[in-house]
Amino acid sequence: EEEAGLGAKSDSDLRELQSFNHLQYCAGRAISFCDWQPHTKDLVVGVSCMQRLSFEERVLVAGQVHTGYILLWNFSDPIHPQFVLEAPGDVRCFRFCPSDANIVVGGISSGQIVVWNLADAREQAREIKSITGELAEEGGSNTIVAKPVMISAVDLSHRNVVSDIEWLPTTLEISERGKIVRKADSGEQHQFLTVASDGQLLFWDVRKIEELKDETAKDEKHKKEGWGPLYRFHMTHPDSSNETSPVHVILEVPE
Repeated sequence: EEEAGLGAKSDSDLRELQSFNHLQYCAGRAISFCDWQPHTKDLVVGVSCMQRLSFEERVLVAGQVHTGYILLWNFSDPIHPQFVLEAPGDVRCFRFCPSDANIVVGGISSGQIVVWNLADAREQAREIKSITGELAEEGGSNTIVAKPVMISAVDLSHRNVVSDIEWLPTTLEISERGKIVRKADSGEQHQFLTVASDGQLLFWDVRKIEELKDETAKDEKHKKEGWGPLYRFHMTHPDSSNETSPVHVILEVPE
């Protein structure tokens, strides 16, 4: 009898333990990606939502700017998102930095890369708490909306929708010439790579953002150039010169 009970439907079916929904940000949208926030005392999951459009509808709105969202949900509050991250387009994929939970990078439908830093949002939440007595980052009506700290230049980004993002490990970096550089484990991660159906593998460095801001303050030329990848690799089919269309990346680094 015990053996027969092991295969019972009640044991083999998945059960819903928690659900999250927000009428303003989720209604009429589909989930495009999710990722767990690292190094938090509570369970926090990030979810990006995109417009539900047919191929014909996407062609009609191509090139138009609209707002996309990533919602950060704390399992202690299924009603109010902890933070809302805004982007100038549907966020197709995103990743938290494994070594710094405040840094989030996302790829949007235009092929651009968007970077958020939650440090300012957390400070804003603490300020609201000191005034209202309600911790905004853990729910309530004072949900914090975080704006991007940097958006890559269109002409330096992917030509198609970004399909995946992966952070480089703490012991590896890519030089501006595309050379793999081994380094001592500092516990910090600054570089990540992105792929899209345009056949490009792009490497990015978030440290370049602060460098660009400093250079922009001194020289208007850098402001016009914008933020772009550290290195660009074109992926072609091994049996021809045709571009490949990667949709996912798994990074495995040998010891």
